[in-house]
Amino acid sequence: MDHPTYAVIVGSGSYIPTRRIRNEDFLEHAFYDQDGTRLKKINAEIIRQFGRITGIQEGGTLNADFYCRSTNSIAMAVSL
Repeated sequence: MDHPTYAVIVGSGSYIPTRRIRNEDFLEHAFYDQDGTRLKKINAEIIRQFGRITGIQEGGTLNADFYCRSTNSIAMAVSL
């Protein structure tokens, strides 16, 4: 049975962000519980616990010049 073609994938790509954010970068942030109550633990302990639970020590994010672009545009650019 023939089906009409709606889309064709012609390439793929990936992007590894160059801006790295370490868990310690959140030492000055406020952390809240599910009900909106500020957590009483000190931030250093919250960050250590987060690292222990998730295994995540740092992450990547898009640079400021990419914020206005969609992820589709970025994926398309790196696939070419």
